[in-house]
Amino acid sequence: MARPLPDSYRQLARYALRLPPGASLYEDGVAPQYLYLVFSGRIRLDAGDGDDATEVETGELVGAVEALTGAPSLVRASAVEPSVVVSVPPPELAAAFHAAPELALQVIEAFAGEPLVLRAPSSPAVDVPEVEPADPSLLTIEGDVDESFFFKDTAVCPVSSTRFEFLRVRTSAVRPVGRDSDFRVTYRSFDPTRYAVVVCPGCGYSAMQDDFTALSDEERQALRVSSGERTPLAPEEFRGERSLEQSARAVDLALLSYARRAPNTRRSAVLLHRRAWMERERGDAEAERAFLGQARAAYVASFERDGSISEESAMRAAYLIGDLCLRLLDAVDGAKWLETATRFPADKQQSGLLRMAQERLQDARGVLKEAQREAERKSA
Repeated sequence: MARPLPDSYRQLARYALRLPPGASLYEDGVAPQYLYLVFSGRIRLDAGDGDDATEVETGELVGAVEALTGAPSLVRASAVEPSVVVSVPPPELAAAFHAAPELALQVIEAFAGEPLVLRAPSSPAVDVPEVEPADPSLLTIEGDVDESFFFKDTAVCPVSSTRFEFLRVRTSAVRPVGRDSDFRVTYRSFDPTRYAVVVCPGCGYSAMQDDFTALSDEERQALRVSSGERTPLAPEEFRGERSLEQSARAVDLALLSYARRAPNTRRSAVLLHRRAWMERERGDAEAERAFLGQARAAYVASFERDGSISEESAMRAAYLIGDLCLRLLDAVDGAKWLETATRFPADKQQSGLLRMAQERLQDARGVLKEAQREAERKSA
């Protein structure tokens, strides 16, 4: 969420860097060389699967912990739109802190993982203006919310017109600590992907945040007619903090909802893949394999039939198909798809993905060689 910029930050203008849309600040797998502060625009943090990306807005830090510790970043950072960032090399931080003391507080927050609470001395009582009465038509989140991790947003369901609050994750609270070969990221505190799906408490319509309201008239009508298949799975608890089970049901609702919308195989693949990740976290290997198989089929359909897919997305899809093949013990097809991924012309922005594809291709070839040796031993 954007935060106001103190006036002192203008003293950091000498570190300003202008970025066109798509420009990369740093790649995943490497330590950033600078501590970045977003002065204007938006920066995208992508852990590999574009649908799991988060965006950092004005006033937020990017890559601070990694730049100061030398730890490799688990995400790629790039500009969403024309942006200006302050890029401070670590050796010059003391000068930057002297010019803008508030920057030091932000860096401390980044390491602490939560906003600082600076309490002023108590002051004499003052008259407090009356607060406007709450909107009775708005379904609010009941109970306390950890404001160091979340902030409340509101939405209007395009199907039932229900107005409700839901939780969004503060980008400053996200602390990735590891990543699986199929882009599942593990986090130090909590998993922000649990909140990527917005669920209407009125009719159960569910979708990813970025296209929750983007419905055609035909889709809206189809979702209204089919609300009965969703409402049994959609209690109001989805609007607050979610357990793993609630997160899984939210994705199930989204899959039901997208089935009533215009076909979008890539979005279906992402949701099915995410359900597999949840089963992985739960420890149910059989259920994970079932969802991985469905996700693989959807990724293949997207790769082969989506005429609007970009080269970057096609390369990512080919890599994921190959990786899922290996996870499903199909090294033959896995090697074919991973080799396809390595043949895309990868520029600097895809260098990390190309490296991963090459490494997984070696894994696939190793499995095939071992299978061949085993077959030769049996036939000897």
